[in-house]
Amino acid sequence: MGKLAKRFFELKELYLQRLSGKFPDCISPNLVTVIRGMLAWPIIHFLLNENYQAAVIILIPAFLLDALDGPLARVKNKVT
Repeated sequence: MGKLAKRFFELKELYLQRLSGKFPDCISPNLVTVIRGMLAWPIIHFLLNENYQAAVIILIPAFLLDALDGPLARVKNKVT
């Protein structure tokens, strides 16, 4: 991996850890994962009905939640 890519991933991880620290204790990494999993059903529905724009609009928060659960687990010292 190149220096630029390595630096990008380091900065992304640092940013996500800082963001994760701002969540209240009632929001666990497993809850984030469950919410992300629940978003799969509307995405599938919209894709099957060829409403691609709506699927992408829901897919973006799902990707963000996917990126957030790992750093959130590390900040809260939880295992997912």
